Amino acid sequence: MREPPAGIRISLRYVDPDGAARDLVGEVVAVDDRRLVIMPWDRGPVAVDTASVVAWRQVPPKAVRPSSTPADLARLAASGWPGLELELVGGWELRAAGGYTRRANSALCEGDPGTDVASALDRVTAFYRSRDLPPQVVLPARTGERHRLHDLLVGGGWAEHSHTWLMTLDLRSAPPVPFPHDVELSWSARPDATWLAAFGRPHPLREAVLTAANADYLALRRGAELVGIARLTLTGQWSGVSGLWVAASERGRGLGTGLLGVLAERALARGARFGYLQVTEDNTGARRLYDRLGWQAHHRYTFFSHE
Repeated sequence: MREPPAGIRISLRYVDPDGAARDLVGEVVAVDDRRLVIMPWDRGPVAVDTASVVAWRQVPPKAVRPSSTPADLARLAASGWPGLELELVGGWELRAAGGYTRRANSALCEGDPGTDVASALDRVTAFYRSRDLPPQVVLPARTGERHRLHDLLVGGGWAEHSHTWLMTLDLRSAPPVPFPHDVELSWSARPDATWLAAFGRPHPLREAVLTAANADYLALRRGAELVGIARLTLTGQWSGVSGLWVAASERGRGLGTGLLGVLAERALARGARFGYLQVTEDNTGARRLYDRLGWQAHHRYTFFSHE
């Protein structure tokens, strides 16, 4: 039987050492004449002897929809802001990027860690302390629900903070919005110096973190003045919006609405069907704008830090 090539997603049946038939679905991350290494969606890599494989077939990428679980959407969003280092503890994703942004320097604790939870959290703590970073995890949960690790973390002295909403939109239902005729928009594959200056506080790794995922960068100018920016990533059928900024002098004049409309049009043209963005719970003005344009709250995620 020929081996599947690396990089595709397969459904695999094999016989384990005890003689039991097992089924496995995931991406082929390594292959040689003796073993396959398969990465399922929700746990760490699984090595399978090629001699034990009964059958395999290629399957489409995992479908993620607005009806999917918080864990599925959290993993999808993590691919658009991945950090600079990644270590797996089973299905848990430990991300680091020199301390720049919480998302790029926190552990997404979803799926099976491949060990007991206490040992997995010890691995999380050791990972961040070895990099002189505070141990930090992020837990997504639907409205009115608590993540299964919430009480364990609180009881273990982890401090809860920074509540953030992930919102989604079926881009085909995005309403048409006007765009100011005197504002020029331009797209680029990398952020330039003026884009970076508008984005926020300086950091040596800021550009590296932003460009760790492929993205389009939008700049809005009225004459020579930069009045708005945004970043757009594409993952399968999904587009991710981040880096939104509108100059203070432009707020309340419809530029933010027009900016979101431009992003939706761009994402649709690039083949996306759905969009997601993330907004802190206390940013009530932005949340009202997103609500008005049809964005729906999918889940809230919370960061937990340990001294």
